[in-house]
Amino acid sequence: MIPGLLVFYGGPDQIMGVTSGIATIVGIALMFWNKLAVACGKILNRFRPATQPEEPPVPQKGGQGPVAKSHHKRGEE
Repeated sequence: MIPGLLVFYGGPDQIMGVTSGIATIVGIALMFWNKLAVACGKILNRFRPATQPEEPPVPQKGGQGPVAKSHHKRGEE
């Protein structure tokens, strides 16, 4: 056996303490998940460039645009 590898051995007594700490952190994060997600979103929005709102589509001549509506009354054609 290589003595240097003995440094990387983690027995049950060491691993249980680490996993307990990780479980505690995950449990607290899950309890406050909504507040945590909102806070992270606010921080990320500071670094994202502001986007311009899209302009609505302009109706084409002849009423064939995507927002063209029929002006006929009911019963008339």
